[in-house]
Amino acid sequence: MELIGGLPQQSGDFGFCRKLSQKAPPLSPPNQTARQMQLSLIVPLGGPKPSSPQNLAWDKGSPECERLVTAEAEVPPGIIREWEDRGFQVFFRRGSRGEGLKEMAERAKSPLLLFVHGDTQLPRDVLSQILEARAAGHHWGAFHLGFDRGMGVPHRLGLALVAWGANLRSRRGLPFGDQAPFFDKEFYFSLGGHPSFDLMEDYVLSKRAARVEAPALLHGRVRTSARRYLAQGILRTVLQNRRIIKAFKKKVSPEELARIYYR
Repeated sequence: MELIGGLPQQSGDFGFCRKLSQKAPPLSPPNQTARQMQLSLIVPLGGPKPSSPQNLAWDKGSPECERLVTAEAEVPPGIIREWEDRGFQVFFRRGSRGEGLKEMAERAKSPLLLFVHGDTQLPRDVLSQILEARAAGHHWGAFHLGFDRGMGVPHRLGLALVAWGANLRSRRGLPFGDQAPFFDKEFYFSLGGHPSFDLMEDYVLSKRAARVEAPALLHGRVRTSARRYLAQGILRTVLQNRRIIKAFKKKVSPEELARIYYR
C-alpha cells in the first residue's frame, strides 16, 4: 500500500541479490542452504501504472536471494519481460494483491521474507540489517521511509514532513508497505499472512503483528517514488490517505477503497 509513503538501472546483474539459476539447487545441509538463500524478495506489480525494473537500483555484492513478482494479468507483456530479464520469477495472480503476496510467501524458499514496492530503493546493507534484527529477537520490522530526490526544495521539505510522520507512526508500531517490511516466514504465517485485499492489506498485517510484538525499525532508509504526491499535491494526497484509513475503520470495503485510491 502506498498510503504514507526507483532505482537507477544497473548492469545485467540486478541488485543486491545475484541472479539465481533456473535449475533447482541440489539438496544440501541446512547451514549451506541458509547461506545460499537467506532472503526472499517479493514485489507486487499492478495498478494503473505498473513499475518497470528500470525504476529500480539494487546494489551489488550482497548474498544471493530469491526474487518473486506477483503480477496482475493486465500488466503489459513488455514490463513482464523486463522483470524476468532481471532475474525475477513472475507469477500472475487471479485474486487480490494480498492473495498474491501470500502465495509468493508460500513459494518462498528462504526463512526471511522482504516485501518491496517496485519503485523502492533499498539501502546497501539491507540483508545485514535484517539479520541483526533477527539476531536481536525481532520477528518483523521495516525501514525508515524516505523519498527519491529528483524534485525542488519546496517539495523536498513537504515530503520530509510526510516521511517524518510515517517514521513516527512506525515507532508506535505501524509501518506500511512502502517501508519494505520484513517478516520471519513462520511468524508471517502464524499471523495468517496478508489478507485478501487489494488495498490496506499491509495495514491489517501490521496491526496483527503489532499485537504480538513491536516491530524493529531498522536504521536504514528506503527511498520510494514521490510521483503520486507530486501529481496530486502533497497535502491533498496526505488528506486522501487519512480519509481512506478512516473509511476502512468504518468498515468501507477494501474493494471500494481501492477504486477511490486508484481513480
